[in-house]
Amino acid sequence: MTKILFFILCLLIAAVPWPEHPAWAEKKYLTSKTGQIQCPKEPLGGISADRSGQIKCGRGTCLTDKSGTVRCSSVSGGGAGINSAGEIKCEGGCSFGSVSECLTLY
Repeated sequence: MTKILFFILCLLIAAVPWPEHPAWAEKKYLTSKTGQIQCPKEPLGGISADRSGQIKCGRGTCLTDKSGTVRCSSVSGGGAGINSAGEIKCEGGCSFGSVSECLTLY
């Protein structure tokens, strides 16, 4: 009986239409001004563009502050957010985004 209930539960879960890209999912690639597609080298890394449009990556979530500087979480897969004063705060501390942390796909 337990196996039958487990099987039915698995079928029900499989039937749920899960979104392919949830609204909260962070974008993992950007296209440069020259048309190159870039993504972070770190599998759980982040990506953002600075004020001039230069793409920079980091170990965790990357955000661009009000001065146009890219700041990223120093922790692999770490989160980042902007507080009420407009400052970027990062899990494990922030580091500057870097071009060398990005991978050019084509």
